[in-house]
Order: sequence, then C-alpha cells, then structure tokens
Amino acid sequence: MGEIGAEVAAKIAEKEYNVKVILSGSKTGPDSIITLNNELAVFEAKSSKNMSELVRNFRDAEKQVKRRDKAGIAVSVYIEKETGFFECKHKYVPGSSSKVNRYEGEEP
Repeated sequence: MGEIGAEVAAKIAEKEYNVKVILSGSKTGPDSIITLNNELAVFEAKSSKNMSELVRNFRDAEKQVKRRDKAGIAVSVYIEKETGFFECKHKYVPGSSSKVNRYEGEEP
C-alpha cells in the first residue's frame, strides 16, 4: 500500500472508530496493532488508484483481519491524486469467538 493511502486509511479508522493507529511500516504482519474495545486488535488497509478495485481490496483487507484471529478494522481507500478525491469502505471485523477450549468443563 502506498504511504499516502495508508495514512488516509489510518485517519479514517481513527475518526470512525475512536482508535489510535500507528502504522508499522512493515511489509509483513498487520498494518498496525490497535486497542479496540479495551482489547488488542489489528488494522488492515488497502489503497488503489483504480476505483474498480475498491471493493476487491476491501474484501482482501477484511480477509486479512479474519486470518489473524483477532478483532480489527478493515479499510479500503481509492485516491485520485490529481484532484484529491477519495472514496473508502471500512468495517469493524469481530474476532473469532467460535474457538472453544476442548477441555472446557472437563476435569484435566
């Protein structure tokens, strides 16, 4: 993701979800680890120069959050550099709550 796109996506998440996003700058792992609802969560963002890629990139960001087995925020941003116009999609992605301890309720 481009640096400008990452910064725009981070500002959107901060405004819409009342979180602080510090971008990792790393090529691997989540774009940021954030605190959301008093728990560690992930921030994944995608940007594009093509409006037609906005939804596909959003789905990719959402899948990345889900693969990390934590709650998080997925953001996709389209930015038109010449005019400054941008469009975005964002969503809170709940963490995996279906994990069950196989020994829960049993004597060890």
